[in-house]
Amino acid sequence: MNVPYNSTLDSPSVTNEFTIEAWIYPNVVASNKAILERSDELRIYTQSANRFYIMTRFVGDAGGSAVNSITTYQANNWYHIVGIYDGAVLKIYINGVLDNSVVYNKTINSDTSTALRLGKSGIAEREFNGFIDEVRIYNRALSADEVKQHYDQTRRNVVINQPSGTPPVGWWKMDEGTGQTVRDYSDGTMYWMSTSTNGGWTDGKIGKALSFDGVDDYVDVGTNNIFDFTTQDFSMFMWLKPAEDKNTYLLNRGGWRNKGWIFLTQTTGRLRFDTYQLGFNQTQYSVNNALSLGVWQYVGITRVGSSVRLWVNGVDVTGTPVSAVNPASNSNANLIMSASFSTRCINGSIDEVRIYNYARTADQIAADYRAGAYRTIVGTSVPSDWWTNGLVGYWSFDGQYTTTTSGANAGTRDVSNNGNWGTFYNGVKPVAGVVGQALSFDGVNDVVAPSVAFEPLPTINDSETFEVWIKPSSYGSNTMGIIGQAYRNAIHMQTNGNVQYGIRNTATGINQVSGGVASLNQWTFIVGTYDGTTLSIYINGAFITSTPRTITELRATTQLKIGADVGISGNFVTFNGLIDEVRIYNRALSADEVMQHYLQTRRNLKL
Repeated sequence: MNVPYNSTLDSPSVTNEFTIEAWIYPNVVASNKAILERSDELRIYTQSANRFYIMTRFVGDAGGSAVNSITTYQANNWYHIVGIYDGAVLKIYINGVLDNSVVYNKTINSDTSTALRLGKSGIAEREFNGFIDEVRIYNRALSADEVKQHYDQTRRNVVINQPSGTPPVGWWKMDEGTGQTVRDYSDGTMYWMSTSTNGGWTDGKIGKALSFDGVDDYVDVGTNNIFDFTTQDFSMFMWLKPAEDKNTYLLNRGGWRNKGWIFLTQTTGRLRFDTYQLGFNQTQYSVNNALSLGVWQYVGITRVGSSVRLWVNGVDVTGTPVSAVNPASNSNANLIMSASFSTRCINGSIDEVRIYNYARTADQIAADYRAGAYRTIVGTSVPSDWWTNGLVGYWSFDGQYTTTTSGANAGTRDVSNNGNWGTFYNGVKPVAGVVGQALSFDGVNDVVAPSVAFEPLPTINDSETFEVWIKPSSYGSNTMGIIGQAYRNAIHMQTNGNVQYGIRNTATGINQVSGGVASLNQWTFIVGTYDGTTLSIYINGAFITSTPRTITELRATTQLKIGADVGISGNFVTFNGLIDEVRIYNRALSADEVMQHYLQTRRNLKL
């Protein structure tokens, strides 16, 4: 389709903002195909590796500037694609969710002659194979809330499959918003209604959700042998917002000490999954402090072979999995949400329950989480100084800031301009990193030590953020120091890969929070924040867990160390692997900022 030139389509160059929006349905997966194109100024295209991209062109640039999607697409599915430039940041939204963004801070180029094309380009081989619907162009940047509203208003007519993989065998969106039934939107084989004794409707993580009162509310899905898992692999996931720390059944098929399985929570924020043969022949998998009250979390389990793993917000929180007994077949068991019929009922909300008859991969789980995780509060935005506001230490390890000259001159510059030069000790080496260069540490005695006593952080009951990318080569036999100042402020990794963030409160007291696993030989983004009342930890942009603390910090008397730390008993704990992009702030970053930092740097990785 060709739309002749009209000056109104050049208005984004006047406002220096735009929004381009379309629903698309690709019949095939193909790279470099035009969905919407107006020269280089406005483009929605497919890219290689099953991704989309948004492009514009800025004044003085030789070619276009783009933002690529992180989420991949599949053929024969509808996708709502929105590209936005707000005068500073180029963004791509997929299905109502911010998927990626790139900061440019440039002026849009003016084009006073080019026509608008839909489904085609000036180059014949770029023609799109599929359907395009509901195309809109604005000369302003829509807010995140407006994008979500556009998606919600049109998606009601569309059944959208998962971003990749075989669809679930059970999928309850909870979007009805009224009545006593919830519909299964799986693969078309189970379009019947479930009933609830007293379920209430509420706003969900995506659309609507079911709210349970913790007394007698539950959903009875009935008996169906498709959920009678015994020896095969399987997965189950949901968005959960608990209002009370208690023992509850999230999904139950068979019941306690009976044949089948139970996905449940317990006190102390424990997430747990049980498999049963009969009686006490069972296996339990659990992780403490995995859940937080009053916030939405994406929780689930995967079973591969005899191993079960627990997931929170797209991250494997299991540690070392335990071999399981196979759930015994129980063809007469009902699948119950929120209870064992009328007991152990959840007090809180559940949304988007999915059950698969295979194990979702780590990449699929992370994509599922991102599809529902990122939300911007109406009327707020990430400030233009979101990288530098409160930044008191930043070591990028890139070539222009690092020297490997032997002796005392070998080291790396503090890019925050606070003057904390980091000296290399014992053979620290630059290597390719997440962005530019990283540093390699041998796990024996390598360390970077910025300044004599790094002291720009607050003294008492204030806030801070420590963030770092790591790629561990081994876990070792002792806790490893990643960033630390004799435990005064520290990010450590335990022998099983669990990550810790802590602040020293007294001469011997450590306040810390731990959660999430840094996998071997993979890049992981770790953030620890303290806001004056709560310690929190994030892995790969996702909030993992927190613990309330009021802390009077000790002043540091030793150097800040990167790649090592001095343990509480005085021993030297070192890191084996790669470290990149270390930042320290004298404020607590928000969850939105943490996600933005992750998205901005991860786009350089093939994750």
